[in-house]
Amino acid sequence: MRADSFKTDTKHQLLINGWIVDIGIGTVLEQPFGAYSVDIFIPDLDLGIEVDGPYHLKKRDLKRDEYLKQIHGVDIWRIPIKRMGAGYKDKLISRIMLRVEEWDR
Repeated sequence: MRADSFKTDTKHQLLINGWIVDIGIGTVLEQPFGAYSVDIFIPDLDLGIEVDGPYHLKKRDLKRDEYLKQIHGVDIWRIPIKRMGAGYKDKLISRIMLRVEEWDR
């Protein structure tokens, strides 16, 4: 059983996922990786996005992110909800598109 099996999709997670899907990039919500799951996984980019609310523990998150990178080859981008102000969508989409360009090289 996954350690975070109690988790449900949040409105922020669904919003960000919608932004990514709207630009034509496929995602998986709550993709399991061993004992963990990633909020939003973009398989074509080996990229996971974690939407961090106010109760995240940095040391635990760092250990988890290192495991996902080393064992599964997945980079993790963390998005603190408190930073999701005006203009954040454009910044995130630009960052994802840069990743796409790098991946295509």
